[in-house]
Amino acid sequence: MRKRYSIYSVFGTLFVIVISFLTIVVLVTYYMKSQEYKLILDGDKSQLDQESEALIKLTGNTMSQVAWDYTYWDELVLSVESKDPEWFEHNITTIITSFRMDYVAVYNKSYKLIHEASSPSASASSLIPESIFDLFKERSLVSFFIKTDKGLFRVFGATIHPTSDPLHNQTPASGYLFVSKKWDDDFLNELSTLTGSSVILRDTIKDKQDSGKYSIISIQELIGSQGRPEAWIEFTRESSVLKRYRESTFNIVLLLSVSLLVTIGLYMFAVMRWGINPLKRLIRYIEKEDSEGMRNLKSASTEYSKVGMLLADHFSQKEELMNAKRMAEESDRLKSAFLANVSHEIRTPMNGIMGFAALLSEPGLTEEERKEYIQIIEESGNRMLSIINDLINISIIDAGQIKLNLSQFKINELISHVYDFFKLEIEGKAIKFKCNKGLDDDSVILSDRDKLYAILVNLLKNASKYTHSGTIEFGYSLVDKSLKFYVSDTGIGIPKDRQEAVFGRFIQADENISKYYEGTGLGLSITKAYIEELNGDIWLESEPNKGSTFFFTLPLNL
Repeated sequence: MRKRYSIYSVFGTLFVIVISFLTIVVLVTYYMKSQEYKLILDGDKSQLDQESEALIKLTGNTMSQVAWDYTYWDELVLSVESKDPEWFEHNITTIITSFRMDYVAVYNKSYKLIHEASSPSASASSLIPESIFDLFKERSLVSFFIKTDKGLFRVFGATIHPTSDPLHNQTPASGYLFVSKKWDDDFLNELSTLTGSSVILRDTIKDKQDSGKYSIISIQELIGSQGRPEAWIEFTRESSVLKRYRESTFNIVLLLSVSLLVTIGLYMFAVMRWGINPLKRLIRYIEKEDSEGMRNLKSASTEYSKVGMLLADHFSQKEELMNAKRMAEESDRLKSAFLANVSHEIRTPMNGIMGFAALLSEPGLTEEERKEYIQIIEESGNRMLSIINDLINISIIDAGQIKLNLSQFKINELISHVYDFFKLEIEGKAIKFKCNKGLDDDSVILSDRDKLYAILVNLLKNASKYTHSGTIEFGYSLVDKSLKFYVSDTGIGIPKDRQEAVFGRFIQADENISKYYEGTGLGLSITKAYIEELNGDIWLESEPNKGSTFFFTLPLNL
């Protein structure tokens, strides 16, 4: 069976994939930038190493040249042998001032010191260790650093030879000349100025510092006479390139991180706005069958909006079907009740006719009894005829076969005829009966006299049926080229929520309104159909226990 996934797991998986991908992009970018930073740092450090090494070598070139040039000189050879202090003072000691040295010394070939001098700032003496003379067995020029209580000195020494031996390799050494430069703060400041960096002497390798945040460091060993580091010199240079690169790297990573957060936010907003929330609303609306809520999905994505509209239409159709079902069920109920009521209405006058017709055959009836029985039979027959007429009329209306017989007639004659027809019945119940005419007696209208007569008769029948005291009044008036008729009574009235229902079919079968009154409940329905066929309108005003007034209008055709 194929595995199914929920929309939440799908969106969640996509979310994890997107976040993982963007995180990898940020990390890879950071790693690449770090590698680039390291390459730049290594390159700058290598450059500084080369510069510092070259500078140290360059600062020793002068000393090396002095030591070499002064040591193939016949007068020096003779002076070493004669040990003439005055000559040394004028020719050797002057090296200090001439070449900015701090110490100078001359030894004979037996390694005995025969002359030395130093600058006032150095105040050095006996700088040359005996072990250094062993180095001259292999070479004619030596260089080393020596650390004393006066500070760190750089020393160059060379073997002494006659003028004829400028290469120092044709004759044996007649002695040894040493020149030295003290590496004091002034000298270190010069190195700092030349390299554009900070220069510090360190006594031990443990003092070595790593590169700063935006700086590069180069550390050079200063080798002593024994071939081991006597000290270390540290060059530290601030790099604006590294600073700018590090700042740009930080900005790029920050931008990517912010972009990642913004992407996450936008993704979550989009998923919630156009995915999860519409889905939740869709589920909720489906569960509650909320068609209006479905239409609200139109603010979501096109797909959800279309689904919402389709479901809204579905629910509307379902609601219409349910309403149609309820109406059909109500219609069936009313028809069943109507048929039961009609059966009762027909049986009642039929029983009267048959019962009293049988009584007429009884011997010994008086003339008064016979007349009474005949009158009851006539009333029962008229009642049954009225029921049959209502059934026939409603059938004609349902079939759409109402036929109008338009003719000219005097409206007041019709009103008077209707008044006379109901006068005895209504006044016989001690109810006041009034009639109002809106035109003069000679006024003629064009309409269906029989339909108008039936309308007024139906309305007055209802007024008489539901009124037990007070007044019944009917009539008409001329209003805006139309005749406005009314039938008013002081009967039981109709509740507001049932006023529209009285014009429906079989309303007489509704026990909530006319439980104790006879009739088929078709009179007002027939009346409404006749008025609408005559291009008129009908409405009512009523209050329970205060009475009702039915109004209807017909176009005035003079």
